[in-house]
Amino acid sequence: MSQKTFVIGVGMTKFDKPGSKEGDYSDWAYEACIARRRREARGETVKR
Repeated sequence: MSQKTFVIGVGMTKFDKPGSKEGDYSDWAYEACIARRRREARGETVKR
């Protein structure tokens, strides 16, 4: 048996219950990653 597992870190993305907005956890993780990369590209300080 094989299942994908996504771990979303604290502060990476706003907490929403599944079904409360479009997408799922993998979409939200991608969205958070892209937002972080954009902040880094602008030279903004990013929490680690």
